[in-house]
Amino acid sequence: MIRKRWTRGAALLLALALLAAACGDSGGTGESSASSSDDTTATTAEATTTTAAGGDTTEATEAPSTTEAMEAPTFEGVVELGADTSVNLDECPEDWDPYGGITDDEIRVAFTLPRSGALASFGAMADGIRAYFDWVNANDPVDGKKLVLIDKDDAYESGQSIANVEEFLGSENVFAVSTLGSPNNLAVRPILTEACVPQLFTLSGLPQFGDPQNWPWTIGGLLNYTTESSIWCENIVDELGEGATVAALFMNNDFGLAYRPAMEQCDADGKIDLVVSEVHEPGAPDITSEMTTMAASGADAFVLGSTSKFCPQAMVAIAQSDWDPQIKFVSTTCSNLAAFFKPVDPAGVGIRVVSVAKAFSDPAYTDDEGVQFGIDVLEQGGLDPFAGTASFGLQFGWLWVQSMRDALEMPGGLNRVNFQTAVWNLDTESPFYLNGMTVKTDGANDA
Repeated sequence: MIRKRWTRGAALLLALALLAAACGDSGGTGESSASSSDDTTATTAEATTTTAAGGDTTEATEAPSTTEAMEAPTFEGVVELGADTSVNLDECPEDWDPYGGITDDEIRVAFTLPRSGALASFGAMADGIRAYFDWVNANDPVDGKKLVLIDKDDAYESGQSIANVEEFLGSENVFAVSTLGSPNNLAVRPILTEACVPQLFTLSGLPQFGDPQNWPWTIGGLLNYTTESSIWCENIVDELGEGATVAALFMNNDFGLAYRPAMEQCDADGKIDLVVSEVHEPGAPDITSEMTTMAASGADAFVLGSTSKFCPQAMVAIAQSDWDPQIKFVSTTCSNLAAFFKPVDPAGVGIRVVSVAKAFSDPAYTDDEGVQFGIDVLEQGGLDPFAGTASFGLQFGWLWVQSMRDALEMPGGLNRVNFQTAVWNLDTESPFYLNGMTVKTDGANDA
């Protein structure tokens, strides 16, 4: 898993922010930057400049360090990627190519995510990544090649995610694959592992994605949901004291239910009184009934382990009721102000979320170079930086590219092995994360 380190530990670990919407927003494949379709879109842009940001069959190669260069890879046997993290390349398919998805002119990356269905709001993430890829291609290309993003809609259905990934691997010649959603990532992980293809920074905070010893081709991309819900508990106790009553609502799938154990443990330890704990179905049109139950509890605090449209629905339900819990948390997956708070302004006033990223619309970042850069990139891509989840995608696009550049510096250049070595040994600062934070990984030491 990714650890985000920073210097202001007193700020609830991940800068617990009171986010209010009243503050504003913080088919086939085409081959042009403007091409898109309902199901699949791809993009490239003309590269204009070039600027760069081992072992044998029986013994493991020595892992690279920050001070020693890695030996030239042989792509055989066991290769160390990081601390207690390795891959056995002899187990890869016979036709496996470590440089798969990389041609003389392109680096091809795939993304399966919901552009339709209950979580369709996350579809714009691909547009944000595409805008960043276009900017990189035009201004600072990776190894002089065009970054190509191919995305397909899966409607947050695991079966469709599997079909998309199989198509990516079978006919799209992709270097790596990203997936949004906990059940979706779990479904495609065995396929990508068997194919020895990187599973890019999963858009999920399930603890299972921090297991490099068993799944070295997969790395998590979001805050661990267990850690997040533990932060909820700690904050409630700190502010309201032990025994505060809590009402909790979780999405009934791998994602939402991952929040539940920490809250139940908090209750079992006597720190809180979990008076209501219910679930809602991922495909439900709304959570009106469930929120009526939450309000009827009169609990001191409310926590929501859900995402997408269900976050603003919960905000509105509370705002329209007589219930006014002193503390209200929603999932970090709903931290994007533009997508989830602004549309229901001012219902989001007082809602809390654990966040690592700067909100583009936050007046505090008006003069922030990273935020201004992100705004410029999105606007150049024809996107509104203050609407939807494009800015969220931009953050991940930056991390993907940074990892590619790190791999490019290793002997053998950018390939799937070097890329996984890079992602398991990250130590960088993103211009889009809160000041003072470092994105750092350390192989199995993060598990």
